[in-house]
Amino acid sequence: MKIRKKDAICDYASLAANKEINAELVGSSDRVAGIVAATILDIHLGRLLSLFFIDDKKEVDPLLSSDIQSAPLSSFSSRARAAYCLGLVSKEEFQDISTIREIRNICAHHLFECDFEFPAIKSACDSFKIFSYLVEFPAAAPSRTKFNLAVCVLDSLLEARGKMLVRRSPAAPFQKGKSA
Repeated sequence: MKIRKKDAICDYASLAANKEINAELVGSSDRVAGIVAATILDIHLGRLLSLFFIDDKKEVDPLLSSDIQSAPLSSFSSRARAAYCLGLVSKEEFQDISTIREIRNICAHHLFECDFEFPAIKSACDSFKIFSYLVEFPAAAPSRTKFNLAVCVLDSLLEARGKMLVRRSPAAPFQKGKSA
């Protein structure tokens, strides 16, 4: 199964439902894991925003589409920030999503320094907030294990949030008041 970002908002559910993607996250190189994890969370964020916005595909799609360069919510960073500002993710989740984005950027832009023992990535994995408020994890665990667990927990949280969302209704038009 190939997931393309532009149609993944509808197709991607969770790691639990996508054995191939899960296997790639867990069994691939550190570079691939960093990139795949960020893509998974990016897709979830796009879906969350899409489910939250009013039901007007003609107006919503141009905000989220990765095919439109000027789409204000097409990037992982902008989607994460919007989800936080709209109250769809907590401050700690937003921080962890941003940490995963930073790890993705290192994996994508450093040809030789992109394993989970690279100091910047190791430090990022040690900074996950999720381990202090949601799940306990041994501090001595390998960075890749911390990363994979953080991604799996965020994947589950974002999927659950999508199921709980209530789509916004369009604003009611102003109406003339009745004369006295």
